[in-house]
Amino acid sequence: MARSSITSKSKDLISDDGSILVSMIKGEQTQIAVTLNWVTNLSGYIITPKVIEGDNSAAGAIPTQIHQTNPNIRLLEVLYTTGGSLAVDTNASTSGSANQNNTFTLVFPENLITQGGSGTNDGNYNVQPDVNKPVYGFLGVEIKDTGAGALQQIYKPFRGLVEIKFSPTEVS
Repeated sequence: MARSSITSKSKDLISDDGSILVSMIKGEQTQIAVTLNWVTNLSGYIITPKVIEGDNSAAGAIPTQIHQTNPNIRLLEVLYTTGGSLAVDTNASTSGSANQNNTFTLVFPENLITQGGSGTNDGNYNVQPDVNKPVYGFLGVEIKDTGAGALQQIYKPFRGLVEIKFSPTEVS
């Protein structure tokens, strides 16, 4: 049996289900629940969900890179369930989650993008959506377990695009 070339991409030992698309309307606030099947307790885990502005064009095409001049980077809020209701996980992206199960909720805020393009990481996208011309951001979620050094695992369970479409109610 012949051996494959060392540069062959015939088998990937780490795989996923592919990238995701979160499609939103400008000005809506959406919550998306996430369940991690390989974890039973997220207590102490650091969850970092980010959306970074794509290099959008006025034509509404899907960008192939991030915005090159002061890209807008948004850290999303993380919620978890406590006592049957949702609570903001204020430490999830800094010192570790208070969540004691394997689920959390990502909040895509109503001001994910706003008019302006200042690049100050406050939601200002340089290009705004128009009729049939959405804008995009790149989404990534990173989860660090409680280990340290070589004993710590860092998971990137999903990544993809956030598509923001035009809304007549957002026009002033």
